[in-house]
Amino acid sequence: MACRELGISIRTRQRWLRDAAAGTVNTDGRKNAVREKPSGTLSEEERARVLEVANSPEYASRPPAQIVAALADKGEWLASESTIYRILREKGQQHHRGRAKEPVRRPPASHSAAAPNQIWTWDITWLKAPVRGMYYYLYMIVDIYSRCIVGWEVHEEDGKPGETEPPSRSSRATGALCESHSPRSLRATRRAGWSRSRNAS
Repeated sequence: MACRELGISIRTRQRWLRDAAAGTVNTDGRKNAVREKPSGTLSEEERARVLEVANSPEYASRPPAQIVAALADKGEWLASESTIYRILREKGQQHHRGRAKEPVRRPPASHSAAAPNQIWTWDITWLKAPVRGMYYYLYMIVDIYSRCIVGWEVHEEDGKPGETEPPSRSSRATGALCESHSPRSLRATRRAGWSRSRNAS
């Protein structure tokens, strides 16, 4: 009953009694235990001073790392970089700081096709070679609607083929599965050379 009220197990009580008998009493390790604040904890006045400096015109556009460095050059010390970050976060001021524009998060581009041969996509797959550590590179084009392989090539080096044109082996290799027509656009997943749209001629 006593262990339940204290929020500990019988094993913990036995360990405490054993440590007390040996003269080595450890601190209370319970999650809800009341602990003394560390000696280096900032007072409310010091925390207010950190906010005052961080929001001043001289440092309002600087991140905490630059604030600490600039103050150190002047021979001043308010708090560590992590402490300033923590104080700003607690006050809801942990946002983009600096002269550079805040990065704009854009969703990845998506494409859809309503019929075969409207949009093709491509990627590279590594194929094991007879020599350990050596690979062949399979360039493969897939129709995103039918998921049919409409073109492929295998090369010994990555980046040499297809810098401006996709693999030359067209869907004649898979003619039984797909009709061979030029797509309205070709989308690449890795190579910038194939990322732009290609209209059928």
